[in-house]
Formats: sequence, C-alpha cells, structure tokens
Amino acid sequence: MSIGERIEQIIEDEKSQSVFNKKTGWNTGDLKGIRDNPNRSVGFDKLRAILDAYPTLSAEWLMRGEGSKWRDAAESGSLNVQIGNGNAAQQHVQVSRADFQELYEARLRDKEEIIAMLKAENARLKAD
Repeated sequence: MSIGERIEQIIEDEKSQSVFNKKTGWNTGDLKGIRDNPNRSVGFDKLRAILDAYPTLSAEWLMRGEGSKWRDAAESGSLNVQIGNGNAAQQHVQVSRADFQELYEARLRDKEEIIAMLKAENARLKAD
C-alpha cells in the first residue's frame, strides 16, 4: 500500500475530506496530487501536519506502512474518546489524559451535587 493510499484511509476514517483538510491544513490541490499519483513522495511538513492532527496515528504506519495504524493510548499520551449516543452524530475525538481526567472529575462533582440535592429534597418530603 502506498503512502497516498494510507492517507486516503485516514480521510475515509474521517468520513470527510473537508474535516481532514481543516485538521491538517492541507488543501484540495495537495490531495489531488496524491490521488493522481499515489506513489509520489509527500513532504515532511505535510506528514507532520497529519501526525499533529491525529496524535494516536502511528508515524511508522503512515510513512512506511508497517505496524498498527493507531498507537495505543499509553504510548501516545492521549485517548480516543467517543462522543454521542450511538447514532450517526457520534464522533471520536482525541483528548489528553490530563484533560480527560479533569473533565471526568468535574462531571463527577456535578453528579455528587445532584445526589446531595436529591437527598435533601427526599428528607424534606419525608418530614412533610
């Protein structure tokens, strides 16, 4: 598989060329050149833009076609998190472990506050 074909796979995973372009800073001309000649070389700046936009993407896979396409979260320092309720609108986003932990802890605090309010309301209703 050529590097152009691997880039096409990333775009297919994204399900949108415009989203890929926005994340990487690539333009339609860049992709047209690769589609016209999938075996052509891709500059370092273009490869770096892809790797910066997709932190769990394996550089080894992208550049040489070797190994797994995605690095595991422990290796990359980020997590691939699914957002949505299972319908077509769900998305996968990359977040750092620290950001994920911060969001998780904030959500946990919110739930604890709701539980405390419900317990107080329950006690008030029992007293009435």
